[in-house]
Amino acid sequence: MPRVGVRELKNRTSEILRAVREEGARYIVTYQGRPSAVLLPVDEEELEDYVLTYHPHLAERQKQAQQVIGQGEAAGSQALRSSPTTQVVPQITDAQAVAERIARLATPVSSLETVYVWTRPWGFECWLVANRSTEEQRFYLYDAEWELMEQFPDWGFKFNLVDREDRPLSEVMSVEEVDAVAQRSALRNA
Repeated sequence: MPRVGVRELKNRTSEILRAVREEGARYIVTYQGRPSAVLLPVDEEELEDYVLTYHPHLAERQKQAQQVIGQGEAAGSQALRSSPTTQVVPQITDAQAVAERIARLATPVSSLETVYVWTRPWGFECWLVANRSTEEQRFYLYDAEWELMEQFPDWGFKFNLVDREDRPLSEVMSVEEVDAVAQRSALRNA
């Protein structure tokens, strides 16, 4: 993987980013000759995976697990999931309860329009439909997803965020045979 110093990166930013974006080039960015960052091509799905992988909650859980392993002790996943700040939350029992809970958690995100949920054998598949969301709003939704997964660790969740960008919903996804729907605006006014 080629190396590029910060000064060279500053002088050739457009050229280097074009190579990353269009050719899939990868670079190690150095500062005073030492590696300090990596430039990699990424698409929306990979970005979401990255954000969820390196989310502070997961990083803290990984740190706790490493400490337990380092001490030669064993701990179950439930022990690592628990937190001293665990709150009592209402139980979710069906797809409609999941849809409404997600919509409530995401109330501050003005671009979120609707939450669709399908019941699967392993848990719930959740599609959050937004219109013209900002990066900040998407990160807020990722945090809401993590909060829900932490509150209900025994349930399986798969989250998908779709930004319809002013297109009709039918051009973006199919919502046939959906098990539950929650409109963000309806819950906000309730």
